[in-house]
Amino acid sequence: MILIRCVCPDLASCRLAVSVALVCLWVTPLAAFPGGNGTSQDPYWIGSPSDWSDLVLYQSNWSQHFKLTANIYLSGLSSVMVATRTIAFTGSLEGQDYTISNFTIDKNTSDRVGLFAWVGAAGQIRNVKVENASVMGRYYVGALAGYNDGTISNCSAAGTIRGNSVG
Repeated sequence: MILIRCVCPDLASCRLAVSVALVCLWVTPLAAFPGGNGTSQDPYWIGSPSDWSDLVLYQSNWSQHFKLTANIYLSGLSSVMVATRTIAFTGSLEGQDYTISNFTIDKNTSDRVGLFAWVGAAGQIRNVKVENASVMGRYYVGALAGYNDGTISNCSAAGTIRGNSVG
């Protein structure tokens, strides 16, 4: 239960203040990463499947900066794909040579399918290994990225990739 106390000059002003407060509470959920503040100098830490799920779940994080702090085994997670075919990941992920592995993405009627569906022009992924990936899509399908407009460097990927346009 949330109790809001308003000191307003009239009832209409008070209703507006309560509405704005409730919208702010509803629209801006924050993921609780174990460290960092999301800047390029102090990226959020991702060291568990739960941390990865927070990245996937909160679109507001897709322009932030992250670094892996451990190998991440994603088996058993129902949703592992960051970004969508219409909204790109424009932040950065520094993998520190850790591995993201054991995941399946089965979206055989979708385009831009991969661990990152779409890496936008400002997006950067570095020093990440992907292993034991099983990814199925229609067009623009990859283990690490389905579609890339950004920078991917010093990365490797291994697994089974199926689609009409894979890379």
